[in-house]
Amino acid sequence: MTSSLQGKLDLKILLIQFKPAGDVLLLTSVVKALKKKFPLSSISFIINEKESILITQFKLIDDLILIKNYQKNGTANFFKYLRYNLMLIRLVRKRRFDVVIDFIGNPKSAIMTFFSCAIMKIGRNLRVRSLAYNIKIPKHPENSNTVFRRLSHLKPLGIDQQHISPELHLSEEDIAFANDYINTLHIARDKKIIFLAPNSPRSSRRWKKENFISIGKRLIEIYNASILLAWGPGEKEYTESIRDGIGKNSAMIPPTSLTQMAAIISKAILIITNDSGTKHIANAVGVRSVTIYGPTNPYVWNEIDMTRNPAIRADVSCIQCEKRECQLKKHICMELVTPDKVMLVINGILGTKQQQDKQPCL
Repeated sequence: MTSSLQGKLDLKILLIQFKPAGDVLLLTSVVKALKKKFPLSSISFIINEKESILITQFKLIDDLILIKNYQKNGTANFFKYLRYNLMLIRLVRKRRFDVVIDFIGNPKSAIMTFFSCAIMKIGRNLRVRSLAYNIKIPKHPENSNTVFRRLSHLKPLGIDQQHISPELHLSEEDIAFANDYINTLHIARDKKIIFLAPNSPRSSRRWKKENFISIGKRLIEIYNASILLAWGPGEKEYTESIRDGIGKNSAMIPPTSLTQMAAIISKAILIITNDSGTKHIANAVGVRSVTIYGPTNPYVWNEIDMTRNPAIRADVSCIQCEKRECQLKKHICMELVTPDKVMLVINGILGTKQQQDKQPCL
């Protein structure tokens, strides 16, 4: 730690992570580590308004600086956007933080860090942008988990943690919303609630909808499950087609906030999902996950306990390409993950019906 901050316990710390939802949620691990080491510290978080709902109930965060989204298209909009961001930079500078940690490393967050006047400006070593930081975090090992990668930003502060599980705290209103919704479904007590999260903003991460339909039908037949489908803005029509394909005993959840969705997911015993922020939300409320991977690395993005939260991917040469769209005529990495393979993993978690019938009555 910088000598001028040595021994100081009441640090003023700013964490920068505007979005997306999953990455914001993962930083609750960082907050827990900071508060354990510096219990008198004040931790502020600069974040987009939409994603901020995920951490408003997290009591270890002392302050949220909320960012509005401004359009940049057109001259008038661009100058509004520029003025707004200059205002944010002045606000951060005025707060006189001791430590600013930039977890994004894009031009906007780097400029904000550079002009913050913080004694310690911590960020990743990313070419020209690294000039914004006086403490640079080296490149991580290829297969290091994303929680570890975030916690590694704390090493200059004397914190050396491998893993701390993220948390999502729900408000009483969110829990009541979920309870009211589940009650409207009139789900019998012997039915398991299982979630499907078939969407992703990146087409290369989406398992085929026909596969989600097949899995939904099998879960209903084998486990007498009630299938709920998660969806968000721009995903309604695609998700409706999956619901209609599954048929009876399946439903799309209503339009929700992120935390209302989390509260509904918390009622499930399992979620089957692409690699997406929904998976992080499910894990953070204690729901087990089965995640289908293609272009992304499960060792980086999956919950670290893969026995509890398995990751499934195909054995192909182009796996983990990190492309937003598949460059091949066939989306081979997703096509080779069949419903049969996924059901084998699900059966290992839930047990087959025959195994369930053999369970003693308690």
